[in-house]
Amino acid sequence: MSAVLHNLPVSDYTRLLAALTAIVVRCDDLDALAAADGAVDRQQVRIDSARIRHLADEARRLVVARLPS
Repeated sequence: MSAVLHNLPVSDYTRLLAALTAIVVRCDDLDALAAADGAVDRQQVRIDSARIRHLADEARRLVVARLPS
């Protein structure tokens, strides 16, 4: 993956960062849903949300580190 990211044009980095940010925001939405609605499996939503957030944050940090100055 590192070699692929190294060769991306800046516009692709921007789109990738926007997508990763949307994933993290959606995780926040899932957390809020789990807290507000007893009909969902709160623990599973939180586990899934944490896993997605961790991976998205890790990918975002990787992309940011490769952005040209």
